[in-house]
Amino acid sequence: MSPHEIEVGKTYHNGKGKARKVILIGNHYKGDADLYYQPAYSSIWLPMTLKGFAKWAKGEGRESIPKEDTPSDS
Repeated sequence: MSPHEIEVGKTYHNGKGKARKVILIGNHYKGDADLYYQPAYSSIWLPMTLKGFAKWAKGEGRESIPKEDTPSDS
């Protein structure tokens, strides 16, 4: 994803089952910024650069389970 697409308060996934919620973006410098996020199901804040987070993130929201992995009713 692009760093410009990352927004405070939104949750992003990495396409591998991990999700992180962006808590704060600040201290912009040299085309990057400090970012704090919460891992899914956690209350701790962890630091990362905005560019690093954008590289990690593959999409917004929590990754859904692919249809082929869900049980069928038949």
